[in-house]
Amino acid sequence: MKKLVSIFVTLFFILCFKQTEAQSTWKADLRVTEEHYIQITEINEQMIADLYKDGNLVSQIPPNAIFTWYRYLPNDNNPSWLERNTSVGNNEYAGSHVQLNKHLYRIIDFYCKITIPDENLTFNSDTIRVPWSKIEPDQKNNEGNSFGTISYWYKGNFKTNNGLSDIYSPGEDFFVLEAEPNVINSEKFNNWKNYLNTTEYLNFVKEDVNESDLLDNPMTSHLVTTKNATIRADLDNYYLDILKFTDPWLRDYNEQPYGIRNQGLSAQPESLPNTSNNLSVNGSHQGVFLNQDYNIPGNPYYSIKIPTSIIVGGEPHKINLINWEPTHAQLQSSNQLETGVVFTDNNANVTANLKSSLLSNNIIAYKSGSQNKIVKTQNGTMHTVYESMGKVWYEYSKDNGSTWTLGNDNQPLNNGDDAKQPSIDFIGDVVLIAYGENYGISIESFSPNYNGDFVYKDTQVIETFSTLENDLQPVISCDWNTSISGKFVIAYKTSDNIQ
Repeated sequence: MKKLVSIFVTLFFILCFKQTEAQSTWKADLRVTEEHYIQITEINEQMIADLYKDGNLVSQIPPNAIFTWYRYLPNDNNPSWLERNTSVGNNEYAGSHVQLNKHLYRIIDFYCKITIPDENLTFNSDTIRVPWSKIEPDQKNNEGNSFGTISYWYKGNFKTNNGLSDIYSPGEDFFVLEAEPNVINSEKFNNWKNYLNTTEYLNFVKEDVNESDLLDNPMTSHLVTTKNATIRADLDNYYLDILKFTDPWLRDYNEQPYGIRNQGLSAQPESLPNTSNNLSVNGSHQGVFLNQDYNIPGNPYYSIKIPTSIIVGGEPHKINLINWEPTHAQLQSSNQLETGVVFTDNNANVTANLKSSLLSNNIIAYKSGSQNKIVKTQNGTMHTVYESMGKVWYEYSKDNGSTWTLGNDNQPLNNGDDAKQPSIDFIGDVVLIAYGENYGISIESFSPNYNGDFVYKDTQVIETFSTLENDLQPVISCDWNTSISGKFVIAYKTSDNIQ
């Protein structure tokens, strides 16, 4: 009994397996691979029958599959479907056809009957009408030499012809062509040019086909040398992921139904990892092109964007640009957080040196005995001074602390040299800031202009030392008289005394 049950189960699974196999769906789509006229009424056609099993293109034709081709001449007298060719294991067709009625437009219909003995299956392809529209594809490298293949969209997929042979499409309004998507010998896609020398910058290009252009429609994809580059943002000596980069050639847009392409002139700023060689030829951006000029109208170019603020501890802090440091690169706006950039050589490097408002990388920036760090002048402006990145920074607020402006034109005090342990006070509406250096103490003063913004006034060197002093902790105290000629006193500590 157990043996009978075992046999029954085995037969059941065999039958189910065969039934599952029989449920596979096959279809065939015809497409023209070559077409030309021999005489006014004779046309030479070459075509292929693409086989699909369960929606997937079959790469290996079943060796015993039988392909029988039929044609129909709609404009001839008493037209009928005629068998033209039969082959086994070969899904290609070639033949010449003469249309007997010379006074009518040359059109021919084709279909193919496919028999697959192993599947016990016979089915017909779709029916197509020729002639088709033609486009002459080409793809050139940086030296102007043709190479590779061009893909074209047909019935839901990109197809490739043999090398760069002519591409044909049924009587549609446009072709969709895809350029080489990979980096080849350190070159990548840059642009398309058509027979009118019109330039397109999308790696998927839609080319209109007019009836007058059917026999001569050249379309060329151009690859250009690409190089490595780096863009960094140094915010208070931290490399945070705040960079955005606009790359017209980054393939990041999914255009249905064709797939992923670049955005060309419509490219938007995208996040860029704040790491070295983040525009590598081997990365997602596939490197950058050199000398993409932002001054040429209609020319795609690269640009960098830094946000205007950063959230720390749940609070927004303004980001201030100290300066840009370009190497092998040129900037369109060297004093802005957003700028176009032209890379001029391999391994270009662009760094944005940034300062966040009221933030310091020094945990004791606001801690120091009797030193004033925040004051309010008589005109109601608030002022603060602190140490960060080994330098002294000054900020002021005209709206009682709601927003802050980095003073001294966004630059650290002491001409950008190292300084430490600042103290602040004021006389009338003039702010005085004392700070220590390695070998001395200085005071810088700031006063309001006609807009109420506090601008640099002057610098005084108060004391110099012959030996290194690391812990001066200068304290400045002023006579809060409304006269700017008021007096002030400075106390500081040396390694052996308090002055």
